[in-house]
Amino acid sequence: MPARTPDQIHPLFLEAFNARNMDRLMEFFTDDAAVVVQPGQVTRGQVRAATEAFLGLNGRLTMDSRVVVAVGDVAYLSCTWSIAGTGPDGQPLEVGGTSAEVAQRQSDGSWRYVVDNPWGEAAGAVPTIDLGVSLAAPAS
Repeated sequence: MPARTPDQIHPLFLEAFNARNMDRLMEFFTDDAAVVVQPGQVTRGQVRAATEAFLGLNGRLTMDSRVVVAVGDVAYLSCTWSIAGTGPDGQPLEVGGTSAEVAQRQSDGSWRYVVDNPWGEAAGAVPTIDLGVSLAAPAS
């Protein structure tokens, strides 16, 4: 079920992530959404690959919504999140941050991410975490 209001995005995303339901997770993003996969690595239109990298940690996501502000058809959201899982090397790994997200109301009334930056303002200060995926920039 897609989010019908901006404040539904975090709880519904959390539910879909922990159920490892990729089809439901893709409903949260526009086709050309920008995602900061790792600090300094922004991709567009590669949401599935980016999401698979986080799901690949085989961990449980926790989220605590901090801010949801909607103005017209645009919303700014932020949450603290963490995933305790297993890194590509098989070792235990815990990763998390405070996100900065932008969602937009779609013509069908659902709200979807157009920008998802899980690292938020600290993107430049967070150590790079190797999620075992390298995404190429889309062709111009």
